[in-house]
Amino acid sequence: MLVPPMDGITGWLASIATIVGGLTVALNLGSKVTGWGFAVLAFGSACWSLNAWQNGATSLLIANVTMAVINGFGVWRWLGRRRRIEQGSTTAAQESALAPVPTLVSAAQLIEAPVQVPGGGQFGTVVDFMLHCERQDLAYVVLSFDGIGGLGEQLRVVAADRLKLQSDGLHCTWTEAQLRTLPPIDPTAWPVMPDQPGNPTPKPSL
Repeated sequence: MLVPPMDGITGWLASIATIVGGLTVALNLGSKVTGWGFAVLAFGSACWSLNAWQNGATSLLIANVTMAVINGFGVWRWLGRRRRIEQGSTTAAQESALAPVPTLVSAAQLIEAPVQVPGGGQFGTVVDFMLHCERQDLAYVVLSFDGIGGLGEQLRVVAADRLKLQSDGLHCTWTEAQLRTLPPIDPTAWPVMPDQPGNPTPKPSL
């Protein structure tokens, strides 16, 4: 974002809003939080625009008015469209749990969700699902262990037969200790099979 000189309260409001809004959007904590992050950024852009107008900086005024419009589009996309989609999938999942039909779970809402392990705890978060085209089923799930915000994380592959999908999320039949015995994978080169030769998955201890 192009920044004019900071004068008075508008400059400080713009600076704070830009920092808070940018951090909120970067964290990507769901459609609602991200949408409000764009709203804060839009407010910051409006403050920068006013600050630029007060200082006679025409080029910066045009740039920040444009950024305000772009951030406004982000508000519509995350608090409008994306939020409606999430509400739709959540409603379908909730109603299916009460109706005499198979229970539904939103695949999109499982991404970045924690995995339930035996004993009632949680360990790791879902990064992605790899599917078989020919067999039309799940091959494996890639989980992220440790790290903060993606820094220092390790990715591990968990085969489909060690996972159970339930109404409250993804459950693993292995304990945290067993999951930690899985070898980390290269983030840029995932295996074609969860137990491929040269990268064997250890058997669970009895």
